[in-house]
Amino acid sequence: MSNLGVFSHRYSSISNLSREINDAAIIIKKAHYNLAGNKEISPPQLAESKKNLTNIFIALIKDIQPDIHEFDSDLKKSIQLPISFVDHVKNSNKGDMVYFIDDMKKMINHLENNRKLSIQDLKILDKMCSIMDEETSASFRKFWRKR
Repeated sequence: MSNLGVFSHRYSSISNLSREINDAAIIIKKAHYNLAGNKEISPPQLAESKKNLTNIFIALIKDIQPDIHEFDSDLKKSIQLPISFVDHVKNSNKGDMVYFIDDMKKMINHLENNRKLSIQDLKILDKMCSIMDEETSASFRKFWRKR
């Protein structure tokens, strides 16, 4: 695969993950804050958004700390997160990774058990959306510089 093909594939992978995270976050926040458009969100759509985020965040935790065994081992095989995203999360939480992982586990528990998200959960969700947006933009810039 040519360099352009590699960059194209990376950009596609990162932008698809970004879209998935952002779309799920929008649905969850509309429901959480009872925003306009909340009435159009079906229970299965909300459940699917929560499931998607849960799976992504479990895969992220497993990529950051592979020795964690409390999540379904088959899940990791089905979700491949871009290395740049995982590295960005690691770097942005360097000094407090233990707390970050603990907060992620709490949020996963809230999502899985259909509990109301805490303010900390929403902050993490916003942070993940921001990191994905940064990764998508960086990948796009690299892609266009290589053309």
